[in-house]
Amino acid sequence: QRLSARVLAVVPGQTTVVHLTLLPHLLDWTSHATALHSVGIGDRLDGEVVDFVARFGVRFRCSPRAEPGKKSKKNTAQIAGFCPMPRLADKEQEKAAEALDIGSSLECRVLGYNYLEGALILTRRAYDL
Repeated sequence: QRLSARVLAVVPGQTTVVHLTLLPHLLDWTSHATALHSVGIGDRLDGEVVDFVARFGVRFRCSPRAEPGKKSKKNTAQIAGFCPMPRLADKEQEKAAEALDIGSSLECRVLGYNYLEGALILTRRAYDL
């Protein structure tokens, strides 16, 4: 049987090791680097809650914040974002996560990029915002 796989990494050494994946969303993967880099590290975004996974975090659909005194653009591209549980709140992350409603809009700040998933790494902790 013939399979299509994507190379994730090649580890050189005495015996070269090649890491492959068969996950469908990675086989059809295209780079999201351009979209991700349209937002800088440290930028504040409006994030719409997509879903919450206990012990892991919250997925967001993010768009740039409107500048003060200007209306937000309706047709701006939305970028996927993820906020891990430890970055959801200063204390009591479980309670903060349970209080989130799907579809609600919250302020987030960009900490980094996850190129494999095509998502922004976000924070919601008060002292990070």
